[in-house]
Amino acid sequence: MTVEQKFLFDLKGWIALPAVLSPDQIAACRRHLEAIASNPPTLPEHERNSYSGPCQELLDHPATNHCSGPHGRTGREEFA
Repeated sequence: MTVEQKFLFDLKGWIALPAVLSPDQIAACRRHLEAIASNPPTLPEHERNSYSGPCQELLDHPATNHCSGPHGRTGREEFA
C-alpha cells in the first residue's frame, strides 16, 4: 500500500482496492453476506458473521496485510 492509501485507511477505516479479488471471490463473499442477512439459519452457527466463510480469506489477503499488524493493530501508530 502507498503512504496515501495507508493514510486514507487510517482516516476512513476502510479503503477500496480495485481489482484485488476475482469475480468468483466477490460472488462467494456476496452470497455469504446475503445469507447472513436474509437467512442465517441456513448457515452453521460459527459462519453467521462477516469474518467467516469465504470472507475469512480477506482477513489475511496479501493486499490487505499492511492494514493490520500483530494483535489486531491497525498500523495507525505510523501516523501518530
